[in-house]
Amino acid sequence: GTHAWAIQARSTAGSSPWSGYKTYVVSLPTPVLVGPSGSTNNLSPGFTFSALPGATDYQILIYDQTTGIPTYSRWFTAVEANAASGVGNGTITLAAPLTFGNWGWNVRARYGTLDGSFGSMSFFVEVSPTVTLLSPSSTSTTIPTFSFGAILGATDYQILVWDGTTGVATYSAWFTAADVNAPLGTETATVTLPAPLSIGLHGWNVRARFGSTVGSWASMVFWNVTGP
Repeated sequence: GTHAWAIQARSTAGSSPWSGYKTYVVSLPTPVLVGPSGSTNNLSPGFTFSALPGATDYQILIYDQTTGIPTYSRWFTAVEANAASGVGNGTITLAAPLTFGNWGWNVRARYGTLDGSFGSMSFFVEVSPTVTLLSPSSTSTTIPTFSFGAILGATDYQILVWDGTTGVATYSAWFTAADVNAPLGTETATVTLPAPLSIGLHGWNVRARFGSTVGSWASMVFWNVTGP
């Protein structure tokens, strides 16, 4: 807060008048926000900031940039924020994952009963990762095995198949990560349809789901079914 001070001299002859008052402001330090910033596809990022000597607690605020509304606010003790020493960096991970989109965040410190101020907000974008479609990409039999690169953290995958001549979707289904043989998210995922395809041009695509958050589609791949 704002304070004022003055000085008075005293001697054997007595005390002088008080000098004019000078004002000064005592401000508590604010944490420096380290990350996330820029873009990430980690829906549960660690929010990292500089720890401050003497701080007992830290408050984190998360904003939805689209609406400008805070979606999360909570105080964490210095221990919970991994900043008990007051040096280096502290890190807070939210209990629930974010969704894809634009976000802002900020942190302030508390010193016992005194709350510090928020510094400048940091912004970042949660970018939806897309799968890499591997095969088929040229020709196949009527019962092809669809293979694509799995994504770390994905819980489910949706596959869509189109008739390349009519542009009509002929198959759509969600599969769990285990169903596509990619429970770890680091494997090559594979799916075989329950019924054979017709001869001719087809297109296919896949997107991932992360819990309740659905990712973006990859770029569609076209191929020809040439025979059994």
